[in-house]
Amino acid sequence: MTGSGNGPPGGAIACPRLEEGIFFYDPERGWVRAVQPPRPGNTLIVFVNVLCKHTCNELFHQLSEKAGGLLGRAVDVYLVVCTRFHKVCGDPDAGNLFRAHDVIASPAVVLYIGGRLVAKLQGRLRLEQNLDNVVKAIAEAAGQSW
Repeated sequence: MTGSGNGPPGGAIACPRLEEGIFFYDPERGWVRAVQPPRPGNTLIVFVNVLCKHTCNELFHQLSEKAGGLLGRAVDVYLVVCTRFHKVCGDPDAGNLFRAHDVIASPAVVLYIGGRLVAKLQGRLRLEQNLDNVVKAIAEAAGQSW
């Protein structure tokens, strides 16, 4: 999984090959398996199910297009993957995160800024309707207007 999804500067982040677990996006190396669950700071957590690669790629394409280089720099980006939410998940840490954030629709986005929960969106429709608010909060955290 290391290095996958690492496009050119300014390019879209692509989802890695989806397997259960928690993954961290490093702008230099791409996706790497996280050694520990994300801590709320300036943190964007994206939840998807294994069979949702197309939706995952669409979401990261939109985020990359709108937030540009802020992803992985102004906010830490994590991808949490289970087969079917917390109900069918062979990775206990990933399953616990789905449960802790009460994720019941995929994809889902949870955004923390300064350790405070500022957005939680579940399902394609809610993401389409409110993704600009997430990007605006990320830009503001970086001291930029959007």
